[in-house]
Amino acid sequence: MSTAADIRAERQQYQIDRIATALSDAESGLIDTLDDLFFNLAEQGCVERSWERLTYVRAQAKLLLARALRKAGKLEEAEQLARGGLVERERVLGLKHTDTFGNMATLADVLRDKGDASGAAEFYDQALEGLGQSSGPAHPDSLRVLY
Repeated sequence: MSTAADIRAERQQYQIDRIATALSDAESGLIDTLDDLFFNLAEQGCVERSWERLTYVRAQAKLLLARALRKAGKLEEAEQLARGGLVERERVLGLKHTDTFGNMATLADVLRDKGDASGAAEFYDQALEGLGQSSGPAHPDSLRVLY
């Protein structure tokens, strides 16, 4: 008879396998799309913009994977990816962009789950303040940070 922990572990592994399959299935389409995007940008003389878009896409992928790893209980890996994505977002979008604040909130979630309350509070505060200023305190993104 399976225990609750066994069932949770099986469910998490199933979710990870689904993500891996989806990534594998989408990989060639994503690569083709990125190839077209970067080719068009480079053709227009926007090489710098190509690197910015690539960095943005990479940051978004890190954020999504960090969220999945957090849910799977792989907190060390999730923290590393969330921090890496935050650095890339800050570099491309700046410190005052709503996506950067969202990345801060994700990192705060990971830190909270790891038991680092002070580290989490620092990023929650930054995210909430920034989202409150840019989107308003009652915006869904701002409210998500509160819960």
